[in-house]
Amino acid sequence: MFRFFFQRTSYILFSLFCITFLCSTILTFEAPSYLHNFLSKNSSPREIEKTKKLLGTPEKTLASSLELTLSTLFLRPGYSHFQRSSILGSIKHAFTVTASLMIPSLFLGILAALFFAFVSFLDFPVLSPLISFFLLSLGSLSDVVLILILKLLLCTKQGFHLFPLHGWDASGPLSYFKYASVPILIMTLSLLCLYGPLFYQLLVSEKKAPYTRTLKAMGCPSQRIFFIYQLKTASAPILTHIARLTPSYIIGGSILVENHFNIPGLGFLTYESCVTGDKQTILMLISLTAFCYLLLQEVIQVTLPLLDKRTDL
Repeated sequence: MFRFFFQRTSYILFSLFCITFLCSTILTFEAPSYLHNFLSKNSSPREIEKTKKLLGTPEKTLASSLELTLSTLFLRPGYSHFQRSSILGSIKHAFTVTASLMIPSLFLGILAALFFAFVSFLDFPVLSPLISFFLLSLGSLSDVVLILILKLLLCTKQGFHLFPLHGWDASGPLSYFKYASVPILIMTLSLLCLYGPLFYQLLVSEKKAPYTRTLKAMGCPSQRIFFIYQLKTASAPILTHIARLTPSYIIGGSILVENHFNIPGLGFLTYESCVTGDKQTILMLISLTAFCYLLLQEVIQVTLPLLDKRTDL
């Protein structure tokens, strides 16, 4: 047990170091300089050097890339002159805001996707075609179009004007409901479009599997086949896809939603860091995303053999 834990922990740390070092090297050598944002038009060479020292502008060497990588991995990123606060403080604040949006969105979105996939799979006469049509129509809309439609309907005077158009002031349960309802609804529908058809296809593939035909030939009831055999077998690829897609959606989905609603979360911080050229903050966010992805993959590797013995290699 200790050997297995040591091997998987070493794999996570080595992969995280490689990803962080590669990204820090790209940022060091290829990222544009935003030094001019802090200088006047006719700055002297002395002022330029002084500003470089103040900002801690690294030289374009592998040593500076390695130093940037180690400061990121040991959680010592320092102070951001772009955000005018400590980088860890900015990320902690942004993380709490994004978590308050993403946790209910992921729970509701995945639950709704599983429900709609199960209903479509069970072939109800009227309900299953309606759900399939709903998922197909919703999936044809991009996230930007979905955001604009719901903002127009729920946040403007041309619609119902039930919620604020932008901003974030979640100081209590009522204000949280007021500011978070529309972003959570948008991300829930987006996750439903992402996971619903995928879960349905995974369940359909189990319906066509050889063991399903064998059980039906033996006279096994359809409900027993579904709940005991098909659902258990399909749960392994379902969990794998959730672990693979969720970390990228947390950053990608939050960038769209938080910038449209001006919410100070991880997506908003990522966009601001890219625009201002805040390399250390960008690298911290990349490392955080990579760590979450690697950790989720390892959790899935441990739990999959409990659901499907065929994956225990």
